[in-house]
Amino acid sequence: MATSNSSDFDAVYDRVSEWPEERQIEFADRILRALGDSLPAEQARQSQDLRRLVGLFATEGPPPTDEECEKIIEEARLRKYG
Repeated sequence: MATSNSSDFDAVYDRVSEWPEERQIEFADRILRALGDSLPAEQARQSQDLRRLVGLFATEGPPPTDEECEKIIEEARLRKYG
């Protein structure tokens, strides 16, 4: 496996961070899939779990605002505690 220096990593990260979220998630999934092919069984399972976790956070729209999050939390508390 080829090694890369920190500036290569930073350059790639900076470039990818400018992409839309959906594209970043797709990129991360491809990296995890590539790693999964070369990892021992336990690490491959963890890689698969990470891909699932990334998928959980994928959304069709923008993330909720702080105010929307507070409202969601408050509604959940009201349902739970009355």
